[in-house]
Amino acid sequence: MTLTIQLPSAPDSLIAQAATLFLAEVSAPEMVHHCHRSFLFADLLGEKTGRRADKEALYISALFHDLGLDHATEGEESFEVRGGNAAEAFLLSRGADTRLASSVNTAISLHTDLASADHDQPEVALLHMGAMVDVVGMRIDDIPAKTLERILEEHPRSGCKSHLKNLLNAEALRHPASNIATALRDLDLGSLIDQAPFVD
Repeated sequence: MTLTIQLPSAPDSLIAQAATLFLAEVSAPEMVHHCHRSFLFADLLGEKTGRRADKEALYISALFHDLGLDHATEGEESFEVRGGNAAEAFLLSRGADTRLASSVNTAISLHTDLASADHDQPEVALLHMGAMVDVVGMRIDDIPAKTLERILEEHPRSGCKSHLKNLLNAEALRHPASNIATALRDLDLGSLIDQAPFVD
């Protein structure tokens, strides 16, 4: 008998459902799947490390963590900060608790900072770790092979590497002093993405 691998479930609150719909409306399919995979990896790593996050905050943070990259957000701030502010505005406009909106903003704003893995707010740490699994394969050995296979079936990558690199390169051109521009230039982030243990 074949056992079906059960993936972490998404919260079913109205605000979480609204976030799911909004992401699908404004983001390319490659980014929609990337954001969902990031949540799943983050939730699984939370279980493995014993870090208890607010699941609603973690889910919405993961879904919206790249809003500043692939959605129309204007400003001189980094895409992380623009995305965090856009996510907070979305939540507050729909009556979400201010603590939830602030937590989501913080997690998104800090998600590319390597020091975030040790942040005392679980949502910040786990969002960073979940996104890093999907982007460069960091901590992928902590995800069981069968679970990883199931995640990729549910949320296929379908050209994620090239799509993400195009967005990041465009962001670096617009904001050459940003952290992401520095990572592309000094850490060769593009090559790290290419070398991630995924086909595409």
